[in-house]
Amino acid sequence: MLKELAYIFMYRTGLRLSLVTKLYIPIAFMMFLILGINSKNTLLAAVQLAAILALELAILTYIGSLRRIAAAIALITIFIGVGLAVRVISMILGYEPVALEDMAVSTLRVVEFFLAVAIAFQWIRVSEYGWIFRRMGLKNVATLFVITLTQLSPILIAYSEALTTIRLKYGGRVLRKTVKPLVIYSFNYGRDVAEAVYMYGIPEPNIEMMIGRNDMVMMLGLTVVLAGLGILPG
Repeated sequence: MLKELAYIFMYRTGLRLSLVTKLYIPIAFMMFLILGINSKNTLLAAVQLAAILALELAILTYIGSLRRIAAAIALITIFIGVGLAVRVISMILGYEPVALEDMAVSTLRVVEFFLAVAIAFQWIRVSEYGWIFRRMGLKNVATLFVITLTQLSPILIAYSEALTTIRLKYGGRVLRKTVKPLVIYSFNYGRDVAEAVYMYGIPEPNIEMMIGRNDMVMMLGLTVVLAGLGILPG
């Protein structure tokens, strides 16, 4: 599970899109999921969420990371499980539970928000995030964010492999044996990264801001679709 989560934070190369497009699309999804879903009409909300899900999966397919993201979506089952558990407990205690339709809509919104975040991580380079923070005057935050996000995937993958090795060797009952070596590994890894940054610094990225034909098609198409979903009769 950790390995699938690590792949979410890995940038997919070969995408010739403007940074404007790569910022606009996931932010547009997030804002629509927060403000544009008609929660008073369950049927309309279901139509809106189905359309958003189709768009997000199409973009992830275009990026080329749908398979990995599909594996990582398994993490969202935790939210679903918690929601079902709360509903069951409420019924046992005699409280009025949340309507099943409302819970389904809320859960799907969480999943799709997660997919929008995954899109942002998949096609925006870590160095581009650093450039954005520096433009905002947050130089220290930019450095910390770039270092953290760059090293997060390798650390999660290393943890996943260590847990698998321990589980195969000792069984699931002694996973505490992984704590000490993982702490030592994290400390040594962090020290090596800090030394590299101190000695060489973080290179300046080559930011592509020019909006091309593909950028215009994607942004205008998404805007039209979201506007149409937003004005559907409730």
